[in-house]
This record gives sequence, structure tokens and C-alpha cells, in this order.
Amino acid sequence: MNAPETVDFTIQWSIRVSLILVYTRLIYRLWRGQTAQFDKRTSEYSLWLVAFLFMVLHVCVSFHFVHQWAHSDAWDRTAIETQRITGLRSGYGIWANYLMLAVWSLDLIRNTVAQKESRIPSLFVDRMVAFFFAFMFINATAVFGPTGYRYLVLPALIPVLVIWRIKKATALPQRQ
Repeated sequence: MNAPETVDFTIQWSIRVSLILVYTRLIYRLWRGQTAQFDKRTSEYSLWLVAFLFMVLHVCVSFHFVHQWAHSDAWDRTAIETQRITGLRSGYGIWANYLMLAVWSLDLIRNTVAQKESRIPSLFVDRMVAFFFAFMFINATAVFGPTGYRYLVLPALIPVLVIWRIKKATALPQRQ
């Protein structure tokens, strides 16, 4: 592989690995349930951290080799891609990506603090972060990703829904 091919490979596969790890974390979380022991949450935290590091690699390599560290170039490319897909020319989507990195960073800090204090983080915040990430990743793959990715979204959602339904059906009734 020559240098441009290596850069393209790194950009594409860093985000793919990040997405696979986020998906693996989701499946793991659903399967283990909410009341998992602390050591099982450590495995989940590790998946979350490594996925974040791959996302940071993706952003850094993209900004260095594609955008030459120019926000304006990233804005323009986002606007062009958004116009190609939606017909509206807007680069505001780049801010959604920045927000995702900020939320992810804060969530890692929140989980690190909880881990150091040997407590389980807020389930409500976990769910809010999960829904935000689902929105971001589904948009990135189904809307802005390659055409073939659109056909992967539904098959990827099926195991999530099946596991969620099984766990919900087998859950102990809540005390009131």
C-alpha cells in the first residue's frame, strides 16, 4: 500500500472498528442486564474506551491528512456531502460530530469517576448517551455512509431488539 491508500484504509477502518466496538458494547450491555456485577461493567468500560480511542484516531487522521487541520475544509466537505445526500447545503453536521466527541469524553470521565468510587453510573444518563449515539451512528451509516451500509442497519438492529425483548420478558417484576 502506498501512503494515500494507507491513509484511506486508516480513516475507513478506524471508524468501522469504533462502530463495531460500540455495537459490541451495546449487545454486551443488553445481554448482561442492568444489575451486572462491577467487574462485568469494567469489561464494558474497556470496550467503550477503546472505541473512543479508535474514533479519536479517525478524527485525527482525517483532520491531518484530509482537512490539513482546517475546520473550514471539514465544514465545506460536510456541506458538500450533506447537499449530495439531502439536497441542502449545510456544514452544521460537523458540529454534531464535535458534540459526539465531547459527550463521549464526558461520559468516559463520568464512568471513570464511578469506577474509582466503586459505584454504578446513572442508568438514565447511560440511556440518554446510548440514544444519542444510536442517532449519530445510524445517520453516519444509513444516511451518509456507503450505499451498502444502508442494508446493514436493519440486520444490526434485529439482534438488539431480540435480546432486549428476551431480557424484558425474563426480567423480574419491579417492586413498587
